[in-house]
Amino acid sequence: MLNSQEVADFVRIHDPDRYKASSIASDADRRLLHSIYALNIEVARTAWNANEPRIAEIRLGWWNDALEKIESGKGTVRHFIVSELARANREQGLNLEPLRRLVLARSRE
Repeated sequence: MLNSQEVADFVRIHDPDRYKASSIASDADRRLLHSIYALNIEVARTAWNANEPRIAEIRLGWWNDALEKIESGKGTVRHFIVSELARANREQGLNLEPLRRLVLARSRE
C-alpha cells in the first residue's frame, strides 16, 4: 500500500483540485484515479521541465515503454506511479490506450 499512499500524496501536492474531487470515489476507483492523475502530472512536467527537446522525447519515450511493459505483463520498471498503474491493470483491466495517447499528445508539445 506504500505506493498507493505515495501516489495519493503526489497528487494531493501537485493537483489538489483533482485530489479533492477524487474523494467521492470508492477506494479502488480513487486509487485508479490517483495513478492516472499522477501519470498526467509527470508527463506534463516532463514536457515543460526539459531544457532540450530531445531530452523531453527520451523521457516521454520512457513513459511509453513503461506503459507497454504494463500492458504486455512482462514486468514493469521500478517507479511508484508505474507500480500503481500496473496494479490497476492487473486488478481492474485498465485500458492503457488513452494513457499512451496522453504521452503522445505531450510529445507534440
